Amino acid sequence: MRGWERSGPAYVPEAAREFRERLRAVLIGEPVSLGATVTVRLEPGGPRLEGVGPAERVLALIAGATSWDRVKVCSAEDCRWAFYDASRNHSRTWCSMSDCGNKAKARAFRARQSPNAGA
Repeated sequence: MRGWERSGPAYVPEAAREFRERLRAVLIGEPVSLGATVTVRLEPGGPRLEGVGPAERVLALIAGATSWDRVKVCSAEDCRWAFYDASRNHSRTWCSMSDCGNKAKARAFRARQSPNAGA
């Protein structure tokens, strides 16, 4: 995507971090102001969002996506990464089964094995 290359003058790490935080807020249902850098264009197929900068363009694309229900936030409290759920039944909970999912399942297993679990 143009403007995100490290060698390009438009690459600003702060903008990438801000985009990540704004995306996460959108995905967990918090209100997010896109500012004056996003415009709505009415077209025959429906409204279309357009952004000025790279972060705004991506947010506008996500906001207008038809598969919005597949973009999720990892359930792990110490992670909260956004990911695209490509599973057949839209049931993914963690960004990565080998990391966050494994930790959660190991914690649950240890809790069940604990001598105090049945008390």
